[in-house]
Order: sequence, then C-alpha cells, then structure tokens
Amino acid sequence: MGLFSRKPKVSIEDFCQDFYDRHIFHCPSNLVLPSGKGLWEVYLETTYKGLVQADQSFSTVDPMLFHHEATALRIELFGLACQHHLKKDEYALQQAIFTWSYLEQKGKINIWETMLHYNEGIAISTLDIAKSKGEEAYGARATYLSASRGGRAMWMEAGVDAECATRVANRWDSEEALRQGITFKRLASRLAVRLECDPNLNSQALILLGGFVYGLYNGAKEAIKSVKLQVA
Repeated sequence: MGLFSRKPKVSIEDFCQDFYDRHIFHCPSNLVLPSGKGLWEVYLETTYKGLVQADQSFSTVDPMLFHHEATALRIELFGLACQHHLKKDEYALQQAIFTWSYLEQKGKINIWETMLHYNEGIAISTLDIAKSKGEEAYGARATYLSASRGGRAMWMEAGVDAECATRVANRWDSEEALRQGITFKRLASRLAVRLECDPNLNSQALILLGGFVYGLYNGAKEAIKSVKLQVA
C-alpha cells in the first residue's frame, strides 16, 4: 500500500466533530452550496419530495419535523456504526459522551433527547430476533440482554453519565438484528410514527423510508472505514 493510500489517524472525538460539522451541520463553508444550504439539507429535501411523490399522504408531514427527526436518527445510527466498529464499550462511551457534549454546546440538546426514541428502537430490535423462536427463546434472550446491560451500573459508579451509559447499553449485541434487517425495519417504523405519517403509507413509500434509514447507517460505516480511529 502506497504512502498516499494510508488511512489518516484520528481520535474518536475529532472524527465525530468533523463528521457532525461537515456532514450534518455544514460548519465549514466549503460544504455549503450556492443556495446557502448544506448537503444534508438538500438531501433531506430531495428525500422528502421523493416520499411525497411515492405517496401524497406524506405531504401532511411537516418538513421541519422531518429534518429534526432525520437528523436525530442519523446521529444515532452514526453512534451505532461507531459502536459496531470500535467493539469495546469504553470506546463507545467516549463517542456517546462527546456527542452529548457537542450537541449541548451547539444548543441542540433537543436532538439528543429525540435520539433516545431511536436508541430504544435499536434495543427492542435486539429482542425481535428471538420472537420467531417462541416464548422460551424470547424470555431467555430478554434475561440475557437485561443482565448484560446491567453493566451500565458499574459505568455510572465510575462517574459515567447515566444517559450516555444507557445509550451505549441499548446498542449492545445489535449486530445480528442489523444484519437481518430487523433494526432498519424497526427504526423506519419508529420514524413513521414520530412523523405522524398516515399508517397506511403505500409500499413504495415504505420501501423508500426503509432505504433512507439503511443509507444513513451505511454512510456512517463508510466514513468510519475511511480513517483509522485512535483510541486512548
């Protein structure tokens, strides 16, 4: 591998800040289009229009609400992708703590609060994979996950913020549900509920909504692959 193809080394905090600044809140001016809008805003407008074209009932959704919910979902899925990549809880905690601090400093703590709804959806999806195996399998998995997530109490005793500890614990052991597409379906459904969509959205709109959620996770995953994250 040549010198110029090596991945740049970057800390978890610096990587998160760069991603949030450039890809979501378009802080650097070079990512603002001539219209004065950032790429994320334009992408959301395009997605919104596509959903309305697929199903006119989607036009009742407030575009500003769509922007808010989609932003919260994107940051939550970015955190999920980071956690899957980093593997260790202590690194995932660094990412969660930085995200909370970043949003608080930006005056966007309401996004952090909204992220919890999607974070809980991820946690539920880790149970969904056992439903088809019967009540016994479902109960066993629920007990297993509950015991595993109990480790967050030790983090809090060590001084970790309770909310950040809970967010990381809720994402734990979610890889299989994600691979099976269960997590994406659960999050797309939760997004539709949060947007107060018509519960009878047609199949084309539902496919677009699911693809939108899938794309947010994959985009985060590709961004993570482009760097070598340094951990303390």
